[in-house]
Amino acid sequence: MRRLASIALVVLGAAACTGNGAVVVSSAPPPGPTSSGETSTSVVAEFPRTAQVWFTRAGRLFQVTRVIPRTGSLQVWALRALLGGPNGAERANGVTSAIPAHTDLLRLTHRAGVATADVSAGLEQATGPAAERLRLAQLVYTATQAAPIHALRLEVNGVPAFAVLERSA
Repeated sequence: MRRLASIALVVLGAAACTGNGAVVVSSAPPPGPTSSGETSTSVVAEFPRTAQVWFTRAGRLFQVTRVIPRTGSLQVWALRALLGGPNGAERANGVTSAIPAHTDLLRLTHRAGVATADVSAGLEQATGPAAERLRLAQLVYTATQAAPIHALRLEVNGVPAFAVLERSA
């Protein structure tokens, strides 16, 4: 896997953007005159921050939604969730991963829309071409789900493993 290659990955379906934000619900005073003692109240309801994590099921890419912390990089949290593998409920539903266990995210940086993910050597465990394509697709789809990231450069222990991998529509 230590070869440089450009692989264009085609999106089979539109990726959902994160539902990140707050809703303000306000109670307005009834029409007509009000006394100076009346006030309106507002309640802010925060939605959980979610990320799309791409695993596999039945030999194809399969997207799950994970709740992640509201602080920090969405891409870092999403990639950590990906590398952690499917949870128990997902596994019970037939969800797997082409990414070998014990693959860790060492660093994620980005510049000009291209993220550089440095992962541990666990990623290099030998597999066939189909599993390798799924593995790369999982990484690219998970890393490029939200702006400003549109492409991924992959390193293994600091050594470039793949040139820019792009998710195209």
